[in-house]
Amino acid sequence: MSGLSIEESIAASDTSIDPSNGFDESVFFERLIRDLFATMNAVDLPYVVLRNYECLPARPEKPDIGLLIAPRATEVFHRVVATVCRSHGCACIRAPRSNGVVVTAIVQWIDDSGAVAQSCLKIDARTYESFKVTPLQKRVPYFSYKVFFEDVARVRIVQHECAFYVYENRDQLISYFRQWRRKQDFRYRDRIRVLLNDVGVRQWFSSSTGMADPQELFDATTYRGEFDRIVVRLLTARWGPHSLLRAVVSHLRVLIVVVRLQRLLPPLIYVSGPDGCGKSALLRTLRASFSENEVKQIYSLKRVLNFFSKRVYSVYRRVRSRKESDVLSQEEHWQRNHVFAAGGSRVRNALNVMHLAWTVLDFWISWLYTVPFRVRGTVVLVETAPFDLFVKYGMPEYPWLERLLAPVIPKPALGFLLTADAATIRKRKSELSEDEIVTFYLRLSRTLTRADARRYYVDFSTEFTLPNTAKMAESLLSHFARRRATRG
Repeated sequence: MSGLSIEESIAASDTSIDPSNGFDESVFFERLIRDLFATMNAVDLPYVVLRNYECLPARPEKPDIGLLIAPRATEVFHRVVATVCRSHGCACIRAPRSNGVVVTAIVQWIDDSGAVAQSCLKIDARTYESFKVTPLQKRVPYFSYKVFFEDVARVRIVQHECAFYVYENRDQLISYFRQWRRKQDFRYRDRIRVLLNDVGVRQWFSSSTGMADPQELFDATTYRGEFDRIVVRLLTARWGPHSLLRAVVSHLRVLIVVVRLQRLLPPLIYVSGPDGCGKSALLRTLRASFSENEVKQIYSLKRVLNFFSKRVYSVYRRVRSRKESDVLSQEEHWQRNHVFAAGGSRVRNALNVMHLAWTVLDFWISWLYTVPFRVRGTVVLVETAPFDLFVKYGMPEYPWLERLLAPVIPKPALGFLLTADAATIRKRKSELSEDEIVTFYLRLSRTLTRADARRYYVDFSTEFTLPNTAKMAESLLSHFARRRATRG
């Protein structure tokens, strides 16, 4: 993006508030909004104000400003708002949404009675608008008509010496029809009347809908179904019919948005280490630091394909158990499921390679499984990191395969490598030898290096005492908070 940097544009604006005259909430938010738009314009941020901009730069009665932004600008948008908030001395809280990001500016002050007062302004930035006007779209929102920033036209307006971008009249008309249909608010009806006074808009509306006299819309007998048909005609005239090709392209664009936003979503945290190193104890302590709806713990990312393969295998075992008279002991069953083919034969090596490739595919499918939780604001904890797959259960080392597959494994926001003394681990997992434990750490280190994942990981030494585990969990949370602050 061209233009001034965020910091340069902030430094060029006057954001000081004289505390000697007391705190004026309306003045504070007006200056905040002015600086926000001035900074977004200075860095050429691709945005458009959706609706209810008539009062700007004063704060709206409902403290909410809706924006439509380009998907590529989500991170820059958050940096802009965070920098402007810091320059005004107010807090900035970010929350994800399915098609964008919501940032709330919160300010506190001491009122005349000596009590702490608080107020906020929410900036809701979305990357596309969804129109659900047909019966199918209302029942299955997945098929809604989606309009992205790149599809719309915008114009620059100036209100009270504050410049910002809004929809061009045709796009604004469609937006107001949508809101009138949803909320039955007479403000939108009056704004539609104002837009239809423009000769060009009136002619385009009549040619798109077949209505010679738009005033028929304001007849009290007009029902909601008629509005739906009008919106469908306007959408078709403006951006084309909602064909199968458009639906596929729209959802590919939505997928790109999800991938871009995953860096702004609550984190995906991996925990690596051999069996018995304290992963479960650590995660129990970490989960206690979050409320129940803020964290989701899963054992591994082998969830979807692994689920179906296990079901097929269980049917096979039932059939085979009828033919076997002997029953495996617990130790024999562990050994059969713990140790992969040790290599040496081409068939066994081929089976191991196929298993690794199949599981990496499962990782990506299961990563998509975690996205809805993170969109709802949930932190996802993965007890067994995907990188451990190349090391655990006696899997032979295939350096060429790790260089090929490990870099494409989904990366975490943070990863924790738990290290412990081999003798201590054997007290909990006697079936593991000390050589296996030492080899695990050496091979995992090589795998992380080949995957270029070392930069996501932090090493922590563990001991099997509850106070030490709690202390370590506290340090992990503080480390995560620092990482999140530096990203913001």
